[in-house]
Amino acid sequence: MIYKIRKGQEDFAEGPVSAVTALQMFSTYKDIFDKRGLAYHEAMLKYPHARSHEFESILEQALVQSGQTLCDMPSGGGYIQRFIQPENVKLLCIESSTAFFDICASNHNSHKILCPLDQTPISSGSVDAVISLAGLHHAENTPGIFRAHHF
Repeated sequence: MIYKIRKGQEDFAEGPVSAVTALQMFSTYKDIFDKRGLAYHEAMLKYPHARSHEFESILEQALVQSGQTLCDMPSGGGYIQRFIQPENVKLLCIESSTAFFDICASNHNSHKILCPLDQTPISSGSVDAVISLAGLHHAENTPGIFRAHHF
């Protein structure tokens, strides 16, 4: 059973709601994280090592090497940046949520792009690896994202 309790907001409801109603609250990744991105970011600041193993593991699996370009999609708050070794790896942070995009830092080795996940301006062969730690399962059209990109 799903309960929707959001005191102080316009769609406050007590008690059970249907799964369809709960899904309609946040229909896309962008919708979810435009509303929840700041709370997620605050949790990441409070517990910066909570997902360390996940970040380290995905980078290990990507076999990232010096001089490569890595694409993180969706990038959330760009949290993976601090785990990238070696330092001269270029990082493209693709994000559709404005809340996360605003939080995501960029520097001389990283660049952030705000766009729909299935409409990125990345051309085929321009990145060496694409990673997605935890976000594409929220996407409205995950197969479409993979079809749209021929990395």
